[in-house]
Amino acid sequence: MNWPLFCLGIFLFVAIAYDFALTAISSTGAGPITERWGHCLWRVLLRLGRHRAKSRVLSQGGMMILLLTFAHWTFWIWVANSLVFMAHPLSIVSSQTQEPGTWADKIYYVGYTLSTLGMGDYVTKDAFWKLYSAFISFLGITYLTMAITYLVPVVSAVLGGKCLSIQLSCYGRSPQDILTREWSGTDFGDPPYLGPSTSSLVIQQGQLHLVYPILNYFHQRDPRKSIYLNIAKLDEVVTLFEVAVHHDVRPNDRVLQNMRGALNAYLETLHHGFKEQGHGPLPLPELDSLRRVGIPLEDEAAIKRGYEKLANRRCILASMLHHDGWHADALNLEQDLGEKRDAVPLNPADA
Repeated sequence: MNWPLFCLGIFLFVAIAYDFALTAISSTGAGPITERWGHCLWRVLLRLGRHRAKSRVLSQGGMMILLLTFAHWTFWIWVANSLVFMAHPLSIVSSQTQEPGTWADKIYYVGYTLSTLGMGDYVTKDAFWKLYSAFISFLGITYLTMAITYLVPVVSAVLGGKCLSIQLSCYGRSPQDILTREWSGTDFGDPPYLGPSTSSLVIQQGQLHLVYPILNYFHQRDPRKSIYLNIAKLDEVVTLFEVAVHHDVRPNDRVLQNMRGALNAYLETLHHGFKEQGHGPLPLPELDSLRRVGIPLEDEAAIKRGYEKLANRRCILASMLHHDGWHADALNLEQDLGEKRDAVPLNPADA
């Protein structure tokens, strides 16, 4: 028995099994290997797509990384168990000639045992190798079942993110546009985008991103369907209400606090890399469009102080957009105030 090779195989198997279990079963996010693997692949795709939000490479990135992650798990499970069988010269023998299997035969044997094909070209003799073969055959069934179980909710979560994004985009093409559409001339009434149903969906999306970090790589080329872009837009709307709009005409403070809490929960679940990329805060929004429709605003000094207090938060938002290939100017598009209130928002690229 080649004990170093045997121990290496067992070590690799335990490491990849632990990583797979953390990713597919736990509610705390991806395993350490899968997390780094996905992050590295996404950085490569960002370079290939030249960091452009309209890149087709980025739009296919999520599915590519998901498939490559499954391939990565499969490869290392196969390699680890092949090393275990290679550690003993008589771990398998030919079923016809009884000759010991070569290293290539052992890789082949592990592959068809994991896939539960049971070809029968090679067999084991010793009790240990028979039991180990039965174990990896059961492992193969379990792995395939859990992999499929992991895939289905990921696809469902991507669809849920698109639906929430489209809903938010229908309220306006920019944060300023959202406010001007709701302004009645005296107040904002009860904006639907600040309601409990919207805050619940925001929290749900945040928790899905925590449980399935692979969602961080599902990029949408259409701004109306981009969850990151529309969450940032909604956060900007809440900030405009809290910092820029005069307190006498703001929506109810409790409503604003509830939505801010939901957005906080979403941002807290994002990949820690957003907080480490070192991007500056989002640029201050222009307020002239709000003044033109008669929305009362706080004085300039108070607005400036308010945005300074939120500088760290706005850095995280900028990093979030940068991670997804967007630029901050995608939030503040020139708006057409003559547009009908019930019109479907245009694609910012067509503005």
